[in-house]
Amino acid sequence: MNTEQLYRNYIARSEEMKIAIQRKDWANVDQYVQWREEHLTQMKEAIEHNDVTADIHKEWLNKIMVLECENIFSLTKMTELLKHSIQESRKQERLLQYTYNA
Repeated sequence: MNTEQLYRNYIARSEEMKIAIQRKDWANVDQYVQWREEHLTQMKEAIEHNDVTADIHKEWLNKIMVLECENIFSLTKMTELLKHSIQESRKQERLLQYTYNA
């Protein structure tokens, strides 16, 4: 796989992760994270390999970084929403228990 194909594939997978996060499809998010970990070495090798110019690397890496940041922000937001939902559920549970014991 040449460098540009690797970058295109990485971006496509990042877009898939973005959609999976929006759907709350955690299995696909997990698959993407595993895929990403497996391909980071290839990304490093692509940067060291000189079949494209440094400017092209920067352009691709910038696109990837933007997508990664968006995905991290989405996951962080989702985590905060889940934490809030759990806290509210616990409050309701304590209120029900208090009402029951009163």
